[in-house]
Formats: sequence, C-alpha cells, structure tokens
Amino acid sequence: MSKKEEWFKLALYDLETARVMFETGRYRYVPFMCQQAIEKVLKGMISEKLSPPRIHNLVRLSKLAKISFTSDEIRKLDILSDLYLKVRYPDLINVSKKRAEELLNFTEQICQRLLRRESE
Repeated sequence: MSKKEEWFKLALYDLETARVMFETGRYRYVPFMCQQAIEKVLKGMISEKLSPPRIHNLVRLSKLAKISFTSDEIRKLDILSDLYLKVRYPDLINVSKKRAEELLNFTEQICQRLLRRESE
C-alpha cells in the first residue's frame, strides 16, 4: 500500500468515527474527527510529492496540496481547524447537534470530492 493510500484509509476511518460520534450524540468530538479526516486526505495528496508537514491547519495544507476551495469552503476549513484545538478544553466550546451535523455533511462532501478526484 502506498503512503497516499495509507493516509486515505486513515481519513475514511476518521470520517466513519465522526459519523459514529454524531449518531451516538457525542457532538463535541465530531468537529475534531472531521478535521482529522480532511487533514489526512490532504496529507495523502501531499505525500505524492513530499513528506507531509506536521501541521493541522487545513487551509495551509490545502495550499500545499494545490487544492482550490471556494471562500465558503475556506471559512469552514478554518472553523474546523479552530475547533480541532478548542474541543480539548471544556470551557471553550459546546457543539450543538445542528452544528455537528453541518460540519459532518461538509466534511463528507469535501472528502468524497477529493478522493474521487484522486481516483480518476
């Protein structure tokens, strides 16, 4: 299995974990797993040309992967990057069911689009 395939396999695992967290009402951890899923897809794409950096900012990673996103998508990537850090601290955020569902749907769309693009 190539490095890219390993990253993609982990990304799908994290996406499924986000779904399970949502379905079981653990909304707080949905953004964390969504961020991880997108991060790993992007790092898989980057790994074809260089060793992915140990960073977690999705916008920076998308630039390294040479992926263009709409301004709304960039805003949501920034939100996920921010929430990735904040979920570790109980006083910083509370994630509602609606918010978790929005972020999960966004992540599923982005991951599917990028993985489909890579399989063509």
